[in-house]
Amino acid sequence: MSAPIPMAPDVYYHPSTEAEVAALVKWANETERQLRVRGTLHTFPHRAVFTDRDPGKSKRDVNLMLDRYRAVRWIDEANGVVEVESGCNLSINPYDPTHTSTVENGLLFQLQKKGWALSDLGGISHQTVSGFLSTGSSGGSLTYAIDENVVAFRFVDGTGRVRQVSRDVEPNLFFSVGVSMGLLGVISTVTLKCIPTFNIEGSESTTSEADCEIDLFGAGTSARPSLEKFLKDTEYTRLMWWPQANLKRIVVWKARRIAPTPGFTPKPYEEIGPNPEVSEVLAGLLLSILGNLDDLRRLPSKIEPIFSQLDSSLLVALDGMKFSPAVADALSTIISGLLELGVDGFLEIPGIDLLGHLLKSHLAEILPIIYKLFVPLDAEKSPPGPQEFHDYGWTGLPMDNGIDDVLMPTYFTEIWIPVSKTQQVMTNLRDFFEKGGLAATGTYSFEIYGTKASPFWMSPSSDGEAVVRIDVFWFGYNAGDPAELLYPQFWELLKPFGFKLHWGKFLPNDPLPEKKWAKYLSQQYKHWSDFLDVRSKLDPKNIFLTGYWREHLGLEDALPKRAEPAPLPKPDPFASEAWASAERAITLYSWLIIASAAYGILAAHVPFLIGHPWTTCDPYFNPLGCVLTFHFWEVPIVLYLIGFAWYGLKGLRSHAARYSSLFGLTFTALAVFALFEVTLILDSFKRDAPCWETAALFSIATILLAGIGIGVYVRLKLTSALTPPAGLASAR
Repeated sequence: MSAPIPMAPDVYYHPSTEAEVAALVKWANETERQLRVRGTLHTFPHRAVFTDRDPGKSKRDVNLMLDRYRAVRWIDEANGVVEVESGCNLSINPYDPTHTSTVENGLLFQLQKKGWALSDLGGISHQTVSGFLSTGSSGGSLTYAIDENVVAFRFVDGTGRVRQVSRDVEPNLFFSVGVSMGLLGVISTVTLKCIPTFNIEGSESTTSEADCEIDLFGAGTSARPSLEKFLKDTEYTRLMWWPQANLKRIVVWKARRIAPTPGFTPKPYEEIGPNPEVSEVLAGLLLSILGNLDDLRRLPSKIEPIFSQLDSSLLVALDGMKFSPAVADALSTIISGLLELGVDGFLEIPGIDLLGHLLKSHLAEILPIIYKLFVPLDAEKSPPGPQEFHDYGWTGLPMDNGIDDVLMPTYFTEIWIPVSKTQQVMTNLRDFFEKGGLAATGTYSFEIYGTKASPFWMSPSSDGEAVVRIDVFWFGYNAGDPAELLYPQFWELLKPFGFKLHWGKFLPNDPLPEKKWAKYLSQQYKHWSDFLDVRSKLDPKNIFLTGYWREHLGLEDALPKRAEPAPLPKPDPFASEAWASAERAITLYSWLIIASAAYGILAAHVPFLIGHPWTTCDPYFNPLGCVLTFHFWEVPIVLYLIGFAWYGLKGLRSHAARYSSLFGLTFTALAVFALFEVTLILDSFKRDAPCWETAALFSIATILLAGIGIGVYVRLKLTSALTPPAGLASAR
């Protein structure tokens, strides 16, 4: 039985109608295949999103991407009622692999055009509407919530049946679907009752804990409210806490609604200053180093995405500066390549491991010094004082949209605790940090939000009480697994407070037979058993139930189980960050060779043209014959090097292995040429040649030797990119 629509080359199915979604689900059910839907991958870890085998690893698995199913239809424009197809992003997703997401086809832009808005938004707006809701995501407000806007769902259950539910029609099913992690079916559309559009105004202050406007750990006073009261009284807010010893800083972002006015001019919030990309590259590299001090030599392969993203961003910036496409491409490649070469070269110097261990032993003292540069107090800013901002609500509330997820990838577990326990939670955290030092605080920050109570059964703010959220940050390029190295101590510390967890962030590893965390979480949700009962009825063959969700919901024994899938052919070897990094290095190396050849040709001929010819051939009886001999010797080598460089720039993927095999000959040519130049340098001393000749010869010899060194680095990058990871051929 064939699929109702073909799998695309990217190994996803891309339905464009509800009927196609339903047909895919029905086909998966009848043929006992697993089916999951990919959104924007803002869920961590990613195995929470996909089938048990990542897309492309099994012929049987069905992974959907809803990029062709993103329409927005007005049901009652006059009253702000709109139906949104589930693939619609809230706003532009800059990491959309299909490159079809734009600001204009995002939901928020389309609402704003008609004078409508959603009540609240999260820190970013890349997500699809269905993905945001399905994981229980929320903004930072105890006053407003996006859940208030949701009035109905259409979804396809595990048998392929399309169901429509609302607060009035099958309300229990409505409240179970609202936050369901894709386990009850594929959400097709969401119907929203919007509110009139609004603007916001606010500020962000950075102070020490002691000088914070909030009494972070106490009951508060009339002049300095407790954190609980501050969360309740402030319309929108987010706190970033840096609790490390000798740092202890708190960043308070807060905003309130203001009415739209004619001629409104936004002054957007700047999270990391006017030049965010430079700051993010530096901060990303620095955090990557700090997170890999045990073995700095493995870092280059981890941070390759940083340079790929930098290359892409520079290309966009240079295009905007009116450079021609070819020049912009060359400049972006050279700049990012030189930076990558410098970083990789630094990490290969002898003794780097010793330096890493030395830095780690003093990290507690070093870290505050570094972070004070990136998180300055208000008094240290230029100009001093809090940052003031005002913006449209739909662009201003997602305050983290300016953070690049590639340059600064941030993972976290998100712990939701009844807001009435805020003071005790904060004092417990403070005491834990003071006692445990850097091992307790980690090397990153903590985020604090508030969220209004939700009516959805599996929302982390369900069951009647608003919550305070503690987000424990982990830098994405750090060595190790945060679910093993950092988060467990916080799950244990805060366990007595009856927490729930954001379903789209890291959850505790929960192996058999103990299953302590599934048992713990089941006790925190009033409707846990009700949800599991609905799940078993709507998905009788468990086509949506993956191993990840079996583990975290305690459903390892749920029947039926899936058969082991058959493997797909080996994936494209060029679709990797290792190849992208090697390709950048080769492009940079090729342009350096061409530039060096041009320099050598000019150095050889410009002196003659300006009336100061080289004196190298003066001692010989036949100077012309000497000059011709030089050309006979040098020209073939220069032409070969230019040809080698051109070969690396044109169609590299079609001849990568052949190109790699030429490095030996290239190194030989460079070495022979360098030796020849050294001979000429020695001869220039003997002849007492003009200083400019000796300097020119020395510069050429240095370039040739540098070419060998850089070439070795480039060849290693290429070899690594062309070598499949261990076990790839047998991956299932």
